[in-house]
Amino acid sequence: MTTPLTPPNVLVLLPARARQALYIAYGLAGLTAGSALVGYASAEFAIPLWLTVTSAVITYLSVPFAAIAATNIIRTPAEAAPDVHGGKPWDGDA
Repeated sequence: MTTPLTPPNVLVLLPARARQALYIAYGLAGLTAGSALVGYASAEFAIPLWLTVTSAVITYLSVPFAAIAATNIIRTPAEAAPDVHGGKPWDGDA
């Protein structure tokens, strides 16, 4: 029997509440930077360099943040249950 390989998750060292605070702060930072970017663009103002850099960094960090958040999903027992239908859709009791 083999065990699946999973990449190490460094944020497991942080409590769930701390991770939640990081995700919320990251989301708010993205919302703020994105809103400012849209505001400058819609008003046809020159977009400041700091805003361009901030938006690029937030976008770049979205991949690892999403991966870490996705690996920390707590599944309900029904979701974690093994596939008893052999990968086929369930068609009732037929």
